[in-house]
Amino acid sequence: MYLTLKDGTAFEGKCLSKTKETAGFLSIYTGAFGYEEVITNPANTGKIILFTFPEIGATGVNHEDNQSDTVCVAGFICKEYSRYMSNFRAKESLLHYMDSADRAVGEGFDTRAILLHLRKAGEQPAVLSEKPLSEEELAARLDSVEVNYTPVCSPLKPGAPALKANVVDLGAGKSFYSMLCENGIEAAEDGEDFDVCIVSNAPSFLAEDPGIPEMIREAAAGKPLIGFGDGAALAALAAGYKAEPLTLGHHGTNIPVAMRNSGGKNEITAQNHCYVVGPQKGIVITAVNLHDKTAEAFRSKDGMVTGFCYKPADLIKEIK
Repeated sequence: MYLTLKDGTAFEGKCLSKTKETAGFLSIYTGAFGYEEVITNPANTGKIILFTFPEIGATGVNHEDNQSDTVCVAGFICKEYSRYMSNFRAKESLLHYMDSADRAVGEGFDTRAILLHLRKAGEQPAVLSEKPLSEEELAARLDSVEVNYTPVCSPLKPGAPALKANVVDLGAGKSFYSMLCENGIEAAEDGEDFDVCIVSNAPSFLAEDPGIPEMIREAAAGKPLIGFGDGAALAALAAGYKAEPLTLGHHGTNIPVAMRNSGGKNEITAQNHCYVVGPQKGIVITAVNLHDKTAEAFRSKDGMVTGFCYKPADLIKEIK
């Protein structure tokens, strides 16, 4: 099996799955655990995931930790796939689960070399194939990629709602709706009045769609906007601000974030985003990544748009 990036760089590995070829946006995941959540995360729709942890699959798949009830990624590659799973919760192997969804799996790739390349060249579209691709074949395969997103998870109803929100679901998983429910935020029904408009995380292809900010602006109907993950960037764009792509997105766990004006308190976060909203006129940065100093949260000075690249510990306190 060969991984060929849009820039023409190719890496060789071994195909494990029944599906031998796929194409999608190549994105990393640096966490040491959570592969089940990653492959079922609607925000990863259409992606090829590069797992940087050296061994994947050792704990199988239990279905309880899924972010949705379907495999959302186009495929994944890793350095080594575990032939044995050891977890009392496991219901099936990871490879069997991927095969049942007709998704591609490759192992034996030099994941460190690929990651080092992406640090310079950036995350980008790529193709997994059985043979090396010529420049023309690569271009044709990437041009043929069509990815559509349809919401796959349903909102939860909190016992005592504190806010009513019009939720723009661009890539919401189960944990997103759990976060809203735990904070007393109820999703409004169609035509129902609401207090705020909330934008979920989104796959990268939606974050690049120029029509999405206008759709969000219409959904907000003049109410405050709150965005999460790449939904934060889309909320900012809808409000007339700028967002910039990261060369290498933040996709992993245990990412430290420094909170501004919090008395020195920091948060350890899980993140999955490719875009950031940096310092600009009308924007106040409220949290910064301690690794690369990029902005992780912001608020507009007029209070009409707020964004988080992670899930804050106390959402209601942050948005009030």
